[in-house]
Amino acid sequence: MIGTAILAVDGKLVPGQVTAPHPELGLFVFVPDELDARDAKAEVGTLVRIRWRKSEGFDAEAEIIELGNRERWVLSVPQKLPSNQQRQSPRILADGAWTLETEDDDVLDVYDLSARGLGLEFPAGEGPAGVGVQIEGVLRAAGTDSFEVRVECTNVRPYPDGGRLWIVGGRLVIEDDATRQRYLETLADLGV
Repeated sequence: MIGTAILAVDGKLVPGQVTAPHPELGLFVFVPDELDARDAKAEVGTLVRIRWRKSEGFDAEAEIIELGNRERWVLSVPQKLPSNQQRQSPRILADGAWTLETEDDDVLDVYDLSARGLGLEFPAGEGPAGVGVQIEGVLRAAGTDSFEVRVECTNVRPYPDGGRLWIVGGRLVIEDDATRQRYLETLADLGV
């Protein structure tokens, strides 16, 4: 969660830097890049939409908790936006065919995937400790190629079939252009 982000507040886009996430307290600090952005009609209690680094759309929302000197905004931990407000790329259910093998040799089941995101299955209460945690590994599907990826965790949502599992969702980052293209072609072959 550290790095560049753009906030949408009161119809204005405010670029800046996330400098001090604190998942345990449920807060993060945002510093606007430009002086005029600090004059955006933002006040304590205002909900803002968030677009992270290389993301093409707004995928999270947070509340302004403190403005202080307006050069440093303290916001609540981001919450995932509902899919009708967030996703610009459709997701498909993995149906047990996709896994992510982490650097630590753990094999995680993929719940759903899209061009820009993954949902990973974990026993309820387990998995990454908070928003911004990164998981690196190799994404695989039976009968297809493998893809070196990084998942930047953004949310946790309940598993649809009960309380035994939950889904940790995140932005999918594929650094290598050729690998990203192969991944997109694989999704296109699946009808996405």
